[in-house]
Amino acid sequence: MRLLVKYEGLIILLAATVILRLPSLFEPYWYGDEQIYLAISQGVRKGLVLYRDITDYPNKPPLIYLLAAAAGSVFWFKFMLLMWNAMHVVVVNLLLKKLWGEKKWLVWGGSGAFILLTSLPMLEGNIANGEMFMSMPVTLAMLLLWKAQYSAAGLMLALGFLFKIPVAADIAAAGLIFWVCRHSFKGIISFGLGLAVPIAVVVGIWYGMGVAPIDLVKNMLGSSGYVTNYPLAPRLILVTGLSLGVYLMRKKLGQELVWAGLWLMWALLGATLSGRPYPHYFIQIVVPVIVTVGAMLTGKEKRLKVIVGGIGLALVAVTLVTLKVKPYPVMAYYANFGKWVAGQRVFSDYVASFDRRMPRNYELAYYLKTHTGPGERIYIWGNQPDVYVMAERLPVGKLVTSFHVEDLQAYAATMEWLNHDPPAYVVMMADEPRGFEELKYWVDQYYVETDTIGEAKVYKKL
Repeated sequence: MRLLVKYEGLIILLAATVILRLPSLFEPYWYGDEQIYLAISQGVRKGLVLYRDITDYPNKPPLIYLLAAAAGSVFWFKFMLLMWNAMHVVVVNLLLKKLWGEKKWLVWGGSGAFILLTSLPMLEGNIANGEMFMSMPVTLAMLLLWKAQYSAAGLMLALGFLFKIPVAADIAAAGLIFWVCRHSFKGIISFGLGLAVPIAVVVGIWYGMGVAPIDLVKNMLGSSGYVTNYPLAPRLILVTGLSLGVYLMRKKLGQELVWAGLWLMWALLGATLSGRPYPHYFIQIVVPVIVTVGAMLTGKEKRLKVIVGGIGLALVAVTLVTLKVKPYPVMAYYANFGKWVAGQRVFSDYVASFDRRMPRNYELAYYLKTHTGPGERIYIWGNQPDVYVMAERLPVGKLVTSFHVEDLQAYAATMEWLNHDPPAYVVMMADEPRGFEELKYWVDQYYVETDTIGEAKVYKKL
């Protein structure tokens, strides 16, 4: 009983997290990124080598795929996310207590704000994306860095990086924080080893599976091509200049705001690498924003702190407006779930509310699963990786969507894969805008149309 009383506040926070995330456990197989992770990881579960035998584009580092492989289904993937986010709540609470333990309103208010921003669907916190997984070890790394546990901090940043590349910006922030606030040569060596060893181990493991280190690095840095859509140099110059300003004012600003300000600016750079307006990218800046607000409101020189912290927050606001980032609706999400639970909405209508194609995809997956054996492969020309997952069947070739084929200009490679290992069934989506005339001609020669399910034409091998 004493334990319950001692941790009463944290228990309430965790209970709120679970309640807000409960509807996410019952979402259908609808979100593209999740289904790509699950489709690729299905191949990993069946013995394929990630990056060599089945791959993504742009690729992410391996941990998101390995986590999806451990999950195996959207329910367990979402459940893992719930548990991961609950751990993140604990880490954020510990961080805020370490910084401002005597100011309970700041500790608990900041923790509550974190739960709302990452558990509600406004920033796609309900989706098992890389940002949701990478941000927890980054927060833990910053806490460990503050506590001068350098090796462990480096290890956590490596863990975050092995989920998604934008953590490189957080690593840069940590390096600057170390330089500005912690002048310890022995510490920087420990930090560097903690950062480098896990990444080197991953490179070694994949090398042992036949993926050359240079190819692995190219795969892991696949998303770097997105940067060309939004010039990096001007942003890098701006962030570097602001970092210099923070450094010059470090004595007046205090260690907390120097630390928070550097983290916020570099995390914002990481969140905007692609210049795309997807809300989940901005999960990366949630904790730095909360810590920056806290640092503005505490200690001496409050006027200067409010000005400097305000510049950082204004930069966030300008970025969100410039990129036209639109949060996802919240009330409609929970109302939809409530109607389904209350029996006011049938399952087909419930899944269609996420994506109108869902009822068709469920039906198509059931058809393919019942008309093929577990070892047979299928091929879908379209962007329905969820069908592979629900049907529990692998695609022919390395790619799981038509836009991967187009982005990589892998049309010839795809035909080579199909000729080498013809699938039991081919599905041509009539609503797929990308053309592939050679595939249509090949299907007409070697397959016969057996069914039409919505916009999906199903062909069986002769």
